[in-house]
Amino acid sequence: MSRIVKNLFLLLLMVVASVCAYVAKPPTYMATVSPRASLTSELPAVIQNWKKLPMDIATVVDPTRQAVLSYLYTETLAENFANDSNQRIMLSIAYGKDQSDGHDVHKPDLCYPAQGFTILEQRGMTLELDTNHRINVQYLKTQNGERIEPLIYWTTAGDFVYQSRWQKKLIAFDYAKYKLIPDGMIVRVSTIEADDAVAMKEISEFVRDWYAAMPAAQRKRYFGTTNS
Repeated sequence: MSRIVKNLFLLLLMVVASVCAYVAKPPTYMATVSPRASLTSELPAVIQNWKKLPMDIATVVDPTRQAVLSYLYTETLAENFANDSNQRIMLSIAYGKDQSDGHDVHKPDLCYPAQGFTILEQRGMTLELDTNHRINVQYLKTQNGERIEPLIYWTTAGDFVYQSRWQKKLIAFDYAKYKLIPDGMIVRVSTIEADDAVAMKEISEFVRDWYAAMPAAQRKRYFGTTNS
């Protein structure tokens, strides 16, 4: 066997060994490689004109039953904010370190009706955060008795905002190339207001103020880097 053939054979063995080592390496949680701070530590108590209020549990719809919540999410947060005009905003975040298949977030489309709410309206919309960044969100108008609660929500996987399960799979596939399992969250922002225009003005202002108040390094965790 000539030296050239031997060298080619050894090179082939090295390539095969590298491929086998890559395939054999188990996936790693993105949150393990880049540990996340707690939601509470990253959420400011004052967001421009909005100040955090003592939590009134009755004003926040529990995203799901505790058993399911513990399975799907690593950490949850629910807070009330009010501005100088006493406009109220409810913020709910549920974070999970595992956004692989079988760990889909529990969306308001399901959990609100499960708690007696009727969905009066639902549509997709784009929310501009600043001149360089916008996110796709879902808008719901819900009602339970006299309470009318418009809300928006969005979902993230890794550093991307997604809308459909197919988009989430594409994001997960991209991270899988690096043997990473993405983390992610669902963010819900709502208010109790019958007038759609007033409600969306309050919600949009709060989200934009929150985005502006976050350090740049933290923004992509909550608002993504780009829409997928």
